[in-house]
Amino acid sequence: MRHAATACAALATAAVLFWLRRARRRRALARLHAYELLGSPRVCRSLDPYPSTRTVAALAALTGVAAAKIRKFSAGARDGACARPWHGDGAPHAGGRTKRKASHYYFVLHKPLGVVTQRDDASTKTYVPRPPRAATRRWRPRRRQYVATVYDGLPIGFPPVPAVGRLDRATSGLLLFTDDGSLIARLLRPGIGCAKTYVLDVTGVAAGAAGDSALASLSEPLDDLTKHTKEKVRTAPARVRVLSRGGGGARVEVVISEGRHHQVRRLAARAGFGVEALHRKAMGALCIDDLPVGAVRCLTPLEVETLLHACGLEKKRGPPRKLPVAAAPELTRADVEAALDDLVRRHPS
Repeated sequence: MRHAATACAALATAAVLFWLRRARRRRALARLHAYELLGSPRVCRSLDPYPSTRTVAALAALTGVAAAKIRKFSAGARDGACARPWHGDGAPHAGGRTKRKASHYYFVLHKPLGVVTQRDDASTKTYVPRPPRAATRRWRPRRRQYVATVYDGLPIGFPPVPAVGRLDRATSGLLLFTDDGSLIARLLRPGIGCAKTYVLDVTGVAAGAAGDSALASLSEPLDDLTKHTKEKVRTAPARVRVLSRGGGGARVEVVISEGRHHQVRRLAARAGFGVEALHRKAMGALCIDDLPVGAVRCLTPLEVETLLHACGLEKKRGPPRKLPVAAAPELTRADVEAALDDLVRRHPS
């Protein structure tokens, strides 16, 4: 009996060591041949047209490739030839090749209050406050949860492409989404980007000429520091229009040509006002009009053309991609195991 127990223990130990060694080798192959694994047909069907956040996180943990590179790979770079879907317009190109123009997503969101403008990653994790010890009389661990982001409210079929700029949690209004990197850079370039129109409700407005002078000071330039070089800069003057006033408060429309950090709120604080509400109603020629809070809509071809023309990109882009599109299915464990089996067969030890 003792010999049988020893033999069973030895077999169990051997089996565990075998599976551990097998799992370690498969993980090493996945990291060594990461893009070959991503190009597997079983994995690609979970990447096209765009992968879910869960799929990207699983592949990033398995292959060691950054999530941003996986999203870029999934946008069309199956064989490394291109990084975006393309449309040929038939125009001749040097070398006898066809000139092709990139096609991108363009849509706007009426951002609600209480959500942050960033992806659901580690920087948005917070902790739920723990109740006092006297109330529970026992220790309870803090529960981790995610802060709500603007991507949580996107309908099914709308890809999680980057947002143009940011609106803080206490600001609502128009938020543009696009995967056109050149357009984003030009829209956010200080002094050259498009004008942004904000409507803010302020309190603490004095009566008479003193209040008029304080409201007019909102248009004066603001001293600021650049983010990386910490160089002192002076913002361009803003355009201010008082919409209504009364009861120690006022509703003001402020138009700025730059997007410095909390620029409008800092202008109000410098004038001695308290900000009750801040809403961005327009960005260049784009306006949310009667779009409900939390709703999303695609830009019309005319709006896209106007936006590209304002940034000097009207002849460098193809037609906008249609939305919504069918989302890619979630990556399953069976697909991953099958792709790893194919990788092991192609690269035997």
